[in-house]
Amino acid sequence: MILGDLMARLDDERLATETLLATGDLALIAQVQRLASAREQTVGGIIADAIAAFSGTASPDDWMQLMSAANRAENPGGAVLRQIMTTSKTRPPKSYDGGPHGCP
Repeated sequence: MILGDLMARLDDERLATETLLATGDLALIAQVQRLASAREQTVGGIIADAIAAFSGTASPDDWMQLMSAANRAENPGGAVLRQIMTTSKTRPPKSYDGGPHGCP
């Protein structure tokens, strides 16, 4: 699954949730669900914000790590999502403010 495919799936909340669950990262799943609840937003919306933040601020090293994670994984979509969400949580945005729903 390519990033564009992942982004297209976010409009369908069931598919966005399935993709999040496919990461197998229980802490990440709980974090996204808490953010969605706190911001009165869907899981797909939280993920979309993280993808937008990553796309706008990721370094070449971040992209390389993303591609490496996807290439090594049995579930590339889940691996990509996990990498994006982890990067979004651990690095403050350089220029993307995330608007009212930006990732932490």
